[in-house]
Amino acid sequence: MEYKYYKEVTGELVRVHIEQDTTPENPRYDWDGNIGHMMCWHRNYQLGDYKENSYSDNLDFLNNLLRARVSESTILNFVKNHRAANFLTLDYDRHRKVWVLGQELRHEIPNFRVIEENEKKEWLVDAVIDALLQADKWRLLERHAGIVYLPLFLYDHSGITMNVDGFNDPWDSGQVGYIYTDKKTIMQNVGGYYVGNNVDGRFVKTTERNWKKVAYHDMESEVSIYDQYLTGQVYGIITEEFDTDTGTWEEQDSCWGYFSDKWGDDLIEEIASEYGITEELHDKAEAA
Repeated sequence: MEYKYYKEVTGELVRVHIEQDTTPENPRYDWDGNIGHMMCWHRNYQLGDYKENSYSDNLDFLNNLLRARVSESTILNFVKNHRAANFLTLDYDRHRKVWVLGQELRHEIPNFRVIEENEKKEWLVDAVIDALLQADKWRLLERHAGIVYLPLFLYDHSGITMNVDGFNDPWDSGQVGYIYTDKKTIMQNVGGYYVGNNVDGRFVKTTERNWKKVAYHDMESEVSIYDQYLTGQVYGIITEEFDTDTGTWEEQDSCWGYFSDKWGDDLIEEIASEYGITEELHDKAEAA
């Protein structure tokens, strides 16, 4: 066990060490203030905001989100105006009195129905949503509902770890979901963010122009914190005071729940600083 030593202003010799927190808080449920919604699907793990995720898979979730946040006319016009990346077309056949959902260079999509005129409009919208690519669904959500997202990837091998960039391992990793937020949440709850660190970094205020950048920054931060939870990078600090009468070290205090991705001396110094120790730490008691 590695110790660091310092002397308090009253002269007492104190040593500190760091241990892993084996019962950490789950930042998705034990913390307030998350701006992102983390939706994941995995057969072996309950991940992210699993209590709020009643959807069978990512397509079920995304289709429902699109229906709830973007108007039917906007969705239909997106296809009518030939904006779909997979070249969808939506035309009304006056002779047959039917709506025809198809693709350019094809008359109709084999997997999608021709929509009869007397059917409900919502059925037509459902067929269009099913035919859209995921990328186009997110484009519609961003443009018309102010929603932005990041993909979530999981690496599962002797433990699990998560990020938003992916892992260079097709066998043990893959996308497991999304984290998303919206403009209203950012503008109402996030004052800005630090470029660098929150001690000597530059603070950038949230504005109408940069809210997306703020959203991505905060979502990445939430995923990083959640990854530290998944990988056990949560710690406690224990302080011990030297009893000159008995010549032994007696525990003085402990505090748990420090999330950090640092190692070694950097880890100890960071947590000691957050704990409130301002004195210089030393490797040996004699140097304190």
